[in-house]
Amino acid sequence: MDRLYACVAEVMADIGDDSKPHSDLLYRCIRSASSWIDRRAGWFIPVTETRRFDGEGGIRLRVDPLLAVTSIVDDATTLSASDYLLYPRNRYWENGPYTSIEIDPDSSHGFWSRERDVVAVAGRWGKYEETVSLGVTVANTTEITASGTTLKVSNGGAVSAGMVLKIESEQLLVTGLADIGAAEYTVRRGVNGTTAAAHANAVAISRYIPPEDAGYLCRQMAAVMREKARSKYAGKIGNAELGEAFYFQEFPKDPIKEIVRNYKITRL
Repeated sequence: MDRLYACVAEVMADIGDDSKPHSDLLYRCIRSASSWIDRRAGWFIPVTETRRFDGEGGIRLRVDPLLAVTSIVDDATTLSASDYLLYPRNRYWENGPYTSIEIDPDSSHGFWSRERDVVAVAGRWGKYEETVSLGVTVANTTEITASGTTLKVSNGGAVSAGMVLKIESEQLLVTGLADIGAAEYTVRRGVNGTTAAAHANAVAISRYIPPEDAGYLCRQMAAVMREKARSKYAGKIGNAELGEAFYFQEFPKDPIKEIVRNYKITRL
């Protein structure tokens, strides 16, 4: 699972800990929290892939949460962008998905085929898609190659483990800090269905971000997971004489319930 909804620097800032620029333990906690949110509420970073559907015979085809279309093939017929419309027209929410594709009334295609497994939709899937510019660029010697796993950036302070980056059409997951002095990071290439490619120096780098409420929940869960792990999973740090801190609720029921409700899609 390479859809992470927080980074190490954000959680460290939230808990007021600036002792380390990177923490392997905290990175693992962020992965665990993100995976948990992913399974309960859905994907908040897009996945690029082709999915197949049964043709419904009419003008409407119900699909999984869809963020963008690359191509559609209906029983060997490739549709053009003017052949179909995505619904709901204004998405389910800002930066959110569509859940049906309808044949445009002005299209000559007419209707979807009425056969099993004949519609192939290539695109980006999930419940949310938003990127923000990090204000940094690729700064490797000449480029980062398609197989390179060390990314050097023009300003290391803007990048942190746990970020899912976008460089041109590729997603890269920052997994660790290779060299803080040289602003170099270890990265996993071509994640979430994208294709690893070479990127020249000075190419801009963006970051995928989740909705603010999902990001906040991820940071909260990861912070509690870290403290519980540091207590050897006893859930308690300190002693009765100097004071104790308890960490039990790494899966807070009410906030999780609200996130699931916020991003629930009701099909008609």
